[in-house]
Amino acid sequence: RKRAREFAEDKLGTTAADANYSPFVATSKHQISRLIDLASIKPEDVVCDLGFGDASLICGVLEASGCNGLGCEIDGNLVSSA
Repeated sequence: RKRAREFAEDKLGTTAADANYSPFVATSKHQISRLIDLASIKPEDVVCDLGFGDASLICGVLEASGCNGLGCEIDGNLVSSA
C-alpha cells in the first residue's frame, strides 16, 4: 500500500495521489459475462484492468475465460480488499 502511494506522489504529486477521480463501483457477474462476449476474450488473450478496484472484474474475466491478466490500482484500501 505504501509503495503505490509513494509512486503516485512521486509521479503525480500529493494532491493527485489523494484525489478521488471516480467512485468505485463493483462489477456484476452479468457485466463480466457481457464484457467477455463483447470483447471476444479468448484463453490466449491478456486483459489489462486499469483501476481494478476490488479486482472483481479482472478476477471474474480470468476465471470465466481462462486468459491471463494484469491489474493496476492506486487506492491502497481497495488493493487490500482485493
